Amino acid sequence: ATKKAADHTWTPLAAERTGITNLSSVHGLNEGADTVYARHVISGEKGEQKLFTFGYSDQASVYLNGILIYKGTNGYMTRDYRYLGTIGMFDSVVLPLKKGDNELWIAVTEAFGGWGIMGKVTDFE
Repeated sequence: ATKKAADHTWTPLAAERTGITNLSSVHGLNEGADTVYARHVISGEKGEQKLFTFGYSDQASVYLNGILIYKGTNGYMTRDYRYLGTIGMFDSVVLPLKKGDNELWIAVTEAFGGWGIMGKVTDFE
């Protein structure tokens, strides 16, 4: 079955001054509940491509209109032995937008040290 926004309860959450959306402020970790979805609707004026640059902690799967377009890990020591797993704009993916509303979902999974996400959508110019 396809996941739909109407099947979920969504809590509006603004980004902090740093640009990070602190997911722990609306959802703490519970045993067996270590993944939450963040959702953003992007309006496309026509069929076009936009660049989504983002950061997350600890794991993320990015879906556009229900299709998985990115899956990655950004936890402690995952990029090299000195890496702290901090959230930064280290990853990018191209968004093939359709005309009208496009749903961008990010499944964020936490393993250690706090969780959050940040991102921006830009034109290629």
